[in-house]
Amino acid sequence: QDLSYGLDTVKALKPRKYKMKGTDLGDGKGLHQSIGFIAQEIESIVPEVVNGEDGEKTLGYGHLTAVLVKAIQEQQEQIEKVEEENKWLKSRLDVLADRVENLENK
Repeated sequence: QDLSYGLDTVKALKPRKYKMKGTDLGDGKGLHQSIGFIAQEIESIVPEVVNGEDGEKTLGYGHLTAVLVKAIQEQQEQIEKVEEENKWLKSRLDVLADRVENLENK
């Protein structure tokens, strides 16, 4: 079954910098700082990648790969459409430039 997630899903994700609970090693540096996503925020967007119960939720980052690949595929389709349109517009511009040049030379 194809994923319903894609580019809109990825655009809704909010990368964060955070300090993870339970990572104070007693070295005077405090909680370990990390980057990623907050499980509680992701749960409403892609619940399949969130594990655990309230207060101890984690993310299956590997499972986000499928969502990211789908988003890249959708974005590639958009890029290819824009490239085609750009190619058509350039050819149209060449035709119009030739017409203008012909009119100026008369």
